[in-house]
Amino acid sequence: MTLGGLERRVRAALNDTVEGSYRWDPPAVLTALVDAVKRLNAIRPESRYFQLLLHAHDFPVTDRADAGFDESAARAFALNVDPRWEQALVYHAQARCLETDSADMANQQLAADFLAKAERAMLS
Repeated sequence: MTLGGLERRVRAALNDTVEGSYRWDPPAVLTALVDAVKRLNAIRPESRYFQLLLHAHDFPVTDRADAGFDESAARAFALNVDPRWEQALVYHAQARCLETDSADMANQQLAADFLAKAERAMLS
């Protein structure tokens, strides 16, 4: 699984699939996914193990303001996370994206719902 693959799943769930006119720019979604993996590792330390090996991710730069940002490299970054937690990562990233719409209360409620779903999925 790559960050780009998860980004596509997040965008499909948020109905943000028209490239060139994304509502959430790629660095925002990629950063949300990196944060989701870090949260998963904090909640479920065993999630750092993949195929019986301990993995310490050296995450790519996902901030456009950083001189080292390379969008294609960030999207191609391979995550070593068990597939059972993929949906939790997608929920968490959806919540982080929707939280940026602070003026829209409906999106705030959706963000809270997705964050709760992510936590439940990470704990199950």
